[in-house]
Parts: sequence; C-alpha cells; structure tokens
Amino acid sequence: MPFSTAPGLEGRDNAAFSRLVHMIYAAAAQPQEWLGVIEAIGRSLAGSSGLLFTPFLGPQEGGTVFPWGITEEQLQLWATHYIEKDVWAAAMIDKGLWLEGTVICDEQIVPRETFRATAFYREFLSTIGIGRLCCGIVFEGSPGLAATAVSVFRGFDDPRFPKRTGHG
Repeated sequence: MPFSTAPGLEGRDNAAFSRLVHMIYAAAAQPQEWLGVIEAIGRSLAGSSGLLFTPFLGPQEGGTVFPWGITEEQLQLWATHYIEKDVWAAAMIDKGLWLEGTVICDEQIVPRETFRATAFYREFLSTIGIGRLCCGIVFEGSPGLAATAVSVFRGFDDPRFPKRTGHG
C-alpha cells in the first residue's frame, strides 16, 4: 500500500516516507541522529512525544533512550521508579505480542479504564501528558541485544492512533 494512501497516513507522501527512511539509515551510522529521527517519526504520526528505547533496561543498566518531547528529568524518573510498572510493555510480553516487526496501539494492549487505573498512568504518565501509544518492536531481545522499541505518544484525551497494526 503506498505511503500516501495507507489508512491514517493521509497527507503524507512517498517523498516524505523516503526522507524518513534515509534519516533512519543515516542514524544507523551516526547514533546522534536518532533524536531527529524519533522526532520525525513522532510528528509523522501526529504524536506529542516519542522514544527509541530499551523498555526493560534503563540507561543506568546499559539501556538506550533517544527521546523526543520528554525531558531528562522525566526519563530519570521513569528509569528509577517506573520502568518496572510499564503496563504496556508487561502486557505485550504476557500476551506474546513482543515480536520484532509488530506495530500495536494502546487499546490493543491494555483496555483504557484498566490503564487509567494503573500507578504507571496516574502517578507518572498523566503528569507528563502521555496517555496514548503507538509502538513498534525493533528487537525482541536476545543475549547481547536488548529488547528495543519505538514508541510515539499522545495525550490521554487525544484521538487514538489508527489501528493499522500487526506483524511485519
């Protein structure tokens, strides 16, 4: 399906998609470029913030975090107090959804009311304007290669991401 006609991708064209792919390839060789890539991916999905990160391994343990729209202070709080309370990541593991190439959104992982009642949302995400998720699994994780995801966020009351999800 062409980039410009994919559901939920209206207004974006093949040229924009091509530029994004080139940015990703450049970042593979120059890691400092990931910050711009995450912002470009987030903006392309009308997100308000995003991460390329290792959700089960914080930076203090050798994990990786490339943020857009999330402060260093917020990342530190996540890494020291909330990494183990990430209900989206935990539910994806529990449901067997953490597979390379999978793209999935918040309501497909945890029902909205269940999510809203969690400490992860109430104490942390709600305070930084995050309530919706579109997540792509980059690496499942294996010895020597940490589980890695790209996540784009929106506020709780923002429109949900398109349900164009799956594997591959």
